Amino acid sequence: MPGGSKGIRVVVPRRAGQPLMSRPLKTGRSFVLVVPALPRVVNLSWDKAFYDPGDEAELVVVGRTLGSEPLRIEIQREGPEEGSCVAIAVLETTPDGSGSEARARWRFPAPGDGSFAQGRFTKAEWDLREVDAGETLGLHVTADGLEGAEIAVAVERELPDGSWEIAATWQARIEDHKYDSRWQVAP
Repeated sequence: MPGGSKGIRVVVPRRAGQPLMSRPLKTGRSFVLVVPALPRVVNLSWDKAFYDPGDEAELVVVGRTLGSEPLRIEIQREGPEEGSCVAIAVLETTPDGSGSEARARWRFPAPGDGSFAQGRFTKAEWDLREVDAGETLGLHVTADGLEGAEIAVAVERELPDGSWEIAATWQARIEDHKYDSRWQVAP
């Protein structure tokens, strides 16, 4: 719609309560584009790095202009075909008053409820018992009934006070009933 002496404004219809934002266009002329401030997710994160089956988790959604209406969040796991996903839960949560954060609670499925393959790890071992800083360790994992399953690997280091800290984490996949990798100890 015309916008007076400053140029032309283009307004995109919005739903009730949705804020507007404007940006100048680089056209060599004096134009301003006005569009609904669409919800933008900046970060999705769980409240912990690792969970056991049956644990309750909190998903934190941080974004811009998330609004005040409920958000629908679909939790998925890897499907049977490569690259496919299967929905295992749908959560609804309402953003906080600022419209920049929402939290949803969910319980990870336990074995036997149909969400996970029935299987077990039969071995997880390093190729060396002791290593020095900078050396590379070989990791060997074997499993039964977990073919194609995605696993999380966490390497922990014991501190002088007897507590443990996570030194590295990564995702891996069981193939041919095993997973092999190498990890370099920090210098």
